[in-house]
This record gives sequence, C-alpha cells and structure tokens, in this order.
Amino acid sequence: MISCYFGVILIRSIKIILTLIDENSLKQVTKFIELNQMSNQLAHALLNVLNSKPFTANNDGDFVVGIIMKPSDILIMTLLAIWKIGAAYLPLDSQFPQNRIEHILSETKPILVIHDDDYERINYLKSVKAVKYGNLKREAINSPPTIISDDESLTHGKKDAMAIISYTSGSTGKPKGVRLSHQIIFQRVHWQLHA
Repeated sequence: MISCYFGVILIRSIKIILTLIDENSLKQVTKFIELNQMSNQLAHALLNVLNSKPFTANNDGDFVVGIIMKPSDILIMTLLAIWKIGAAYLPLDSQFPQNRIEHILSETKPILVIHDDDYERINYLKSVKAVKYGNLKREAINSPPTIISDDESLTHGKKDAMAIISYTSGSTGKPKGVRLSHQIIFQRVHWQLHA
C-alpha cells in the first residue's frame, strides 16, 4: 500500500520539508517526519470515528472517504491518513452544485465525509456520515503516532484496493468516476523516483 512506501521514503528523507502556499499566500512549512506522525495520529482517529457506528464497503467493495477541504498541508495529511487506513480518497469540491455532490455520494457511498470547519453547505451531506476536520483533529491529539498495521486497516493491506475515485464531468454531462488502485499509484510513484 501507499502508506508503506511513504514510510520507506520517510526513512530516507527525514530532513525533507514540505512547503505549501495557500490561497492567501501564507506559507506553511511542515517537516516530513511530522507530517507522517500527524497523519498516523489522524488515521487512528479516523478508525475510532468509523468504529463508533457500523459501516460497510460500497457496492464495488471499496471503503470511500470523501473530502471537502481547501488545499493545505492539512489536506495532504488527511489524504495520507485515509490511505493509511486502507480507504479510497474521494475529492469533492466545495463549489460543486448540490446535484453533482448528491450524484457522486449516491454512486460512491462513502463511509465518511471530512470537511473544513467553515464548510457552509452541510445540508448537501445529509445522506452520509460527515465530520468536521477540527473534530477529527481533536480526536487525533490523543491517538498514537504509530503506523496502522495491515490487520487494523479496512482492506487488510490488499494491494489492489482503491486509492482514489475521481469524477470527470462526463461526456453526457453526468459525472463519471475513475477508480485508481494503490498498486497503480505505487507503480507511478516508484517509476518517478527511479526514472
């Protein structure tokens, strides 16, 4: 899975810094090792939130977690946490019209949607379990910074599990989902690092 490969990269790259500039031109700097530890804590918190109520995989056998968040280091940390628990990441734009969000949610059947604390269109998410990032972060504070084991993950380390489901506009005007597995992304990252 991606999270295992991420750990290997981390060991080789402990001093690397992640720098992001948000839409307000504010610079955010995070050390790679801190990003890994925080995403591990967030992954444990995600599992705690998910295990508080019964859930099942969708019709394709995928565990999908939707995200409605602005680009930031927090978004990257959340994406990594989703992958570390063995779920697929479903990006949702906060500016999508209601019918597009409802269509995507009804097709993918996410087990959870994580959104920015200031996301105002919460009524769009009435059909799914949703959590504010701030609430998840509070849960993560007391979580261990250790890696989620394959036994703890939702997919038990299956390499062909989905990593991302991304929606195109669709040639008919109806959004269509494109599913990419952890294995495909792993191969792409591996190729880029060794090319």
